[in-house]
Amino acid sequence: MPSIDHEVPLELLRSRPELAAKLAREHFGLAIPASMTWRLGPETVPALPCELRLDLAAVGETADRPERVILHEVQNSGKGEDLQRISLSWPLYLVYSRHRFRCPVVLLVFCPTELVAERVAATIETGHPGFDLRPLTYWPGAVKITEEPDRAKEWPEMVILALTTERAGPDWMTAEVIHAAFETLGHRQHDKRAIYYDYISRRISPELLKDLEQLMALSNETYKWESEFALRHQAIGEARGEARAVLQMGVRRILALRGIPIEETVSEKLTQCTDPAILEALLTRALDIDTADQLFN
Repeated sequence: MPSIDHEVPLELLRSRPELAAKLAREHFGLAIPASMTWRLGPETVPALPCELRLDLAAVGETADRPERVILHEVQNSGKGEDLQRISLSWPLYLVYSRHRFRCPVVLLVFCPTELVAERVAATIETGHPGFDLRPLTYWPGAVKITEEPDRAKEWPEMVILALTTERAGPDWMTAEVIHAAFETLGHRQHDKRAIYYDYISRRISPELLKDLEQLMALSNETYKWESEFALRHQAIGEARGEARAVLQMGVRRILALRGIPIEETVSEKLTQCTDPAILEALLTRALDIDTADQLFN
């Protein structure tokens, strides 16, 4: 089951495909014309004995003709078995996309840390002389970002990508910059607001999170949860737009604030639960249980 660490970076790119081109130009110096229009391409790759699925394909066009394709993967692990798996699939993604769109193709990979990025960037040898692949990898610390809140609104996605899993951002990281990015994304994708908040809150220090929530409390839509009662009704209120996603996130947020870890099996059950009535019951139950495995008992 894909994790929030995997899906949020992809969601940022899916909602704004031209972000892939910006990353390719600014971080890797690739000559990609700014005049192209960008759309999402197919994510399935025919392969025997089964179909493969890449994370994301962004197609750049001029005059309705593909001119450049940027494949984007999120790779959170640099373990041996994962490197073996991607060594077989990623070259196929590139060859297939080039054949389908008849234009140059490049592969970008977002990793959680510099160490993982270095491992994933290792050359993939295909066996044919001169036909090897070295993925273009980057990590949060490599993302170039503005220090000004007003400019953060132009590319809020870059601010989110720059957040690290160590809960300690770079010197420019202020609550004002994060808030500007969060609010901009929230207005564009209101149904994803709770997911973005959860992603952000796990990547910044408690002090910075407190400052961020104070800024949120001053905005029209407050996301500052102050009590268990507020936690429950905040999630139910947001459920009007996207009941399943927001209620699920409400359950996760309550457990997280109560210091209760969620095991993988429980997390999968919660993700698979789609009935709003059941989710509301789980939301209430999350206020009283002592361990996550009691959620579905």
